[in-house]
Amino acid sequence: MFMKSIFAVVIVFCLFLSPKASFSEALSYDKVLSDAMNRSRKLAGARLDQEIKGFVVRESRYLRYPELSFKFYSEQVNDLSDDSGLTSVGGTVFSEDSKFQNTAYADVNYNLVDYGIAGKQIAIAEMDETAAAALVDQAGMDVETAVLDLYSSILSLYLDIRYGQRVLDLTDRMNTMRKRTGAAGISDRLSVLDRDIERAGLLDRMCEFRFELSLRLKDLTFYTGVSYDPDSLEVSPLAFDFGGMKEIDYRKNPEYRYYEYQVRIKDAEAAIEKKRFYPGVGLYLRYSFYGMDDHDYFKSFEEVREKNFTAGIYTSIPLMENLKRRHTLSRIRSEMMKAKEAMEEKYDELKTTFGKLETRYAFYVKDLDNKKELLSLVREKSQMIKRLTDAKLMDQEKGLEQESSLLQQELELEKKIVERMTALRHILIQTEGVM
Repeated sequence: MFMKSIFAVVIVFCLFLSPKASFSEALSYDKVLSDAMNRSRKLAGARLDQEIKGFVVRESRYLRYPELSFKFYSEQVNDLSDDSGLTSVGGTVFSEDSKFQNTAYADVNYNLVDYGIAGKQIAIAEMDETAAAALVDQAGMDVETAVLDLYSSILSLYLDIRYGQRVLDLTDRMNTMRKRTGAAGISDRLSVLDRDIERAGLLDRMCEFRFELSLRLKDLTFYTGVSYDPDSLEVSPLAFDFGGMKEIDYRKNPEYRYYEYQVRIKDAEAAIEKKRFYPGVGLYLRYSFYGMDDHDYFKSFEEVREKNFTAGIYTSIPLMENLKRRHTLSRIRSEMMKAKEAMEEKYDELKTTFGKLETRYAFYVKDLDNKKELLSLVREKSQMIKRLTDAKLMDQEKGLEQESSLLQQELELEKKIVERMTALRHILIQTEGVM
C-alpha cells in the first residue's frame, strides 16, 4: 500500500507535465538562431548605431564642397528724427530716411588651403563607421553564444525525457514479468519492491527534467519572441560540420578591430589638431541685389536691381586658440596611447586564448568522431539484443535489463555529443564569427 501511495503522488504531480504520445512542433537550431537574430534588441541597437555612423560619413563628405547660402531681407525703415542721409556709429549704419527696402545676396565661402583637415575628418567618420560594424559583429556573436548555450541545455533535457520514457517503458515490462513470476513463487517480494522504487525515482527525475525544460523554453522565448509548448515539442539535434580549423587572424576579431580603429581615429584627430596651428586661407564671394521706395512697399520689389559683386581672400590665425590647442593635442595623444595599450592587450589575450582553442578544437573533433562511433556500436548491440529477445533466443528479463542499461549508455553518449558540438561551435564563433 505504501508503494502504491508513492506511485499515486508522483504520477499526479507529473500529470500536467507529462509528454503527449507524439510530438508535433519541431524546434531547430537554425530557426531559433534566425528568430533570435531578428529580434535581438542589442543587435538592432548596434546596427542602428552603424547606420547613424554611415549618415555621419555622408555628412562629412560635404566638407570638401564650398559653403553656399542665399539670404533675403525685406523691411520698412521709419526715421524718427528730422535729419536726412546716413549716420554711422561703430560698425552700425543708421538710415535717416523713411523707406521700404529689400536686399538679397548669395554668399560663397571656400577653404582654399586647409592642409588636408577635411580629408582627415572624412576618414575619421569612415573609421568610426567601420568600428561600429565591428560592434555589430560582436553583438551577433554574443547573441549566438547565448542562444547556443540555451538550445544545448534544452536539447539535453529533451534527451533526458525521451530516453527516460523509454527506460520507464522497459522498467514497466520488467516489473510486470517479475510480479507474474513472484505470484508463482519464483521471485521474492524484495526484488519487486526494488523495481518499484527504481521506477518511482525515474518518474521523479523526469518531472524535474520537464520542469527545467519549461523554464529553459521561457528563457528561449525572451530571445526569439516565440512561445513554445513543452508537451508538443520535438527538439532537433545540432547539425554542424566540423572540418579543419581555418588559419586564425587575430586582427579579424571584432573586439580587436574596434580597438584598432580607435587608435587610428585618435591618430587622425592628433593630425588635425597639429594642422590647425597653421593659418587658414579661404575665398569668399558675394553677389548682392537691392531695391527701395520711399512710399510704396510693393514698388520697392520692382526696384530691386543688381547692386554689387564682391570677391576676396581671407586668412585667420587663431593665436589664443593655439595656446589651448597644445593641451588638446597632448590629451589626444594620451588617449591614443591608452587605446593602443587596450588594442595590444586584446591582441595578447586573443593570441593566448586562440592558441588553446586550436588545441581544444583538434581534440574535440577527434573525440566527437569517437563518441559517434561508440554510439553506433551501442545502438547496434541494443538492436541485436532486441532481436534475440523477440526470437526467444535470450531470457526476456535479462534482455530487457541489458536494453535498459544500453539506453542509459546511449543517453550519456548523446549528451556528450551535444556537449562536444556546442564546445566546437563556441570555438568557431570566437575565431570565425556567426553562422
